[in-house]
Amino acid sequence: MRAEQRLVFRAGERRYALPASRVREIARLPQLTPVPLAPPCLLGLGNVRGETLAVLCPRTSDNGKAQDRPRRLLILSGAQRIALAVDSVDCLGSDTAASDEIDDLALDDLIARSFPVRETARRALVAVNVRNADLAEQQDRIALLRFAIGDQSFALPVEEVAQVLRVPSSIARLPGAGPAVIGTMAWEDMTLGLLSLAALLGLPGSDVSGRAATNRASRIIVVALGSHRLGLLVDRVESILQLSLSPIHDLPATVLRNHSEARIRAICRPEGGGKLVSILAADHLLSEARTRRLLASSARHQTSIPAKADRDEDSISLLPVSIGEHLIAFPVAAIAQVAARPARLTNIAGVPPWLLGVAPANGEPLAVIDQVLRLTGSPASGARQRLLRVQAGGQRLGFLVDDARAIVVVKSSALAPAPLPDAIAEGVFCDALQHAGQDGGPPVLVVDPAALISSAEQGLLADLTARQSVAAS
Repeated sequence: MRAEQRLVFRAGERRYALPASRVREIARLPQLTPVPLAPPCLLGLGNVRGETLAVLCPRTSDNGKAQDRPRRLLILSGAQRIALAVDSVDCLGSDTAASDEIDDLALDDLIARSFPVRETARRALVAVNVRNADLAEQQDRIALLRFAIGDQSFALPVEEVAQVLRVPSSIARLPGAGPAVIGTMAWEDMTLGLLSLAALLGLPGSDVSGRAATNRASRIIVVALGSHRLGLLVDRVESILQLSLSPIHDLPATVLRNHSEARIRAICRPEGGGKLVSILAADHLLSEARTRRLLASSARHQTSIPAKADRDEDSISLLPVSIGEHLIAFPVAAIAQVAARPARLTNIAGVPPWLLGVAPANGEPLAVIDQVLRLTGSPASGARQRLLRVQAGGQRLGFLVDDARAIVVVKSSALAPAPLPDAIAEGVFCDALQHAGQDGGPPVLVVDPAALISSAEQGLLADLTARQSVAAS
């Protein structure tokens, strides 16, 4: 009887052997995405040609420490999407078991330690019910990206925004262009036309000369217009608003005196009060001849993109945030607002340290959770801390993070279930954003907001919020 082929590899100072049938492929080790609260033997998630893999370190089975610099990846057979990070692959043969210098790797034990099993059926059922309730509510709401030009607030539906960018240092000016035309810039695999939204709307002080280089808070909002994309320069991006449809009103025809006002689709007042926000009609921007000329001048550089109707059916908007060393994405549909860290918090005695207290939000108490402390063990820090007001567990909660990045819109096909068990970080990571290609970049973990709060913590926060509401009345 022929002996089974075995693959010999080195991890740290030791050599191990595995049945060759357990290994599907050998690849180079990609850049890894660390997973918060993961056991030491789970190094992170890696991307190999668009597939997200959980990467384990066999060296940790001896002393709890990962080897310093693994260089190769053994992708295991089966449907679990698991790989081993090793230093080198030595040989393939059938007589390796006779060597005293080679240890048999207890692969199933390593996987069991890396993916601990925990009873999560009850929490999973609660999460499903919560998500169904949240989905029903979201169907009657609209997500808006709120931004400012001077002291005026405007908004665009998030579904019409492709990306939010910082102003680049290099912009190609267009000689003889109109006052609203800034120029063009390189973006992804195309040339992006840039307009000053202030000048396009005819707002006071809308001379864009030198503006892109001097205003550090300025942002470029990339919107889809037919088969083109266009960059709109604004003074600053303020927040994401989740509004019910009832406080949104069409602009009365009697005030539509000029072309600038005709670009405003509706007006609304944010929930809880505040100044009015003008909702723009992005698809009306093409009415300006100079805008059409700008698009035509850059069309030869642009690649074709799907029309809006096709794009919306197969895309999802994500907000990447920094939590310690981790970059994690939240679905924009679950975020009601993004704001600065509250200046005033009411501390509550006898609660976990990650529950910072309660802050007023739109006239109601908002429980604030330091997700950085909760997921990394260190509190949120830095000058760019942001508070995400999200719908989670049937409640609106405030999640404090180290920073919030620009919104990205990705194809739904780029998301795949994260190859992680529910026991790691209580199952809060539902998906991983995969990048196509061998060098497409490390995966980005996507959070399931409903799973961020366990059923026990939901009860604690509900009781806390109720007591604060009674105390405030």
